[in-house]
Amino acid sequence: MARLERLASNEDGQSIVELAIMLPVVLLLLFGAIDFGQYMYSSIHVGNAARAGVQFGAQSDTTAGDTAGMSAAALADAPEITSMTATSSNYCTCDSTQLTQFACSTITSATCPAPDHVDVFVQVTATDNLTPLISFASLPSPTAVSQTAIQLVTN
Repeated sequence: MARLERLASNEDGQSIVELAIMLPVVLLLLFGAIDFGQYMYSSIHVGNAARAGVQFGAQSDTTAGDTAGMSAAALADAPEITSMTATSSNYCTCDSTQLTQFACSTITSATCPAPDHVDVFVQVTATDNLTPLISFASLPSPTAVSQTAIQLVTN
């Protein structure tokens, strides 16, 4: 009977059991925080790159037509993200009906009746694919981080 009381009050190994229970939870939180930080870091840089691309294209009508230059400016803004891609385009609208978009190459004198004039917009979409440290069943792997920036061309 004394031996059973002694075994019941013995706390040897309790710390290891607590560690075995809590370590997976702590590691899951740690890796989740690292993945979240990586996602936020990429999102900020991808957004900045998209804005850099449209700023290049919005300088003039000439740069608005340089889609390769806009994409290159976006990629040059975030050289540390090597897996990023950038696509760029431009489109035109009449200033009173900006809901109707048309290709800028199809502009004629009748495109926008007076007193309207043609507004030229540039658009850059930057995308990066992130592979998380821990794959969760509800999240796709890799996860795409994409940002689009649109700006009116000013002359």
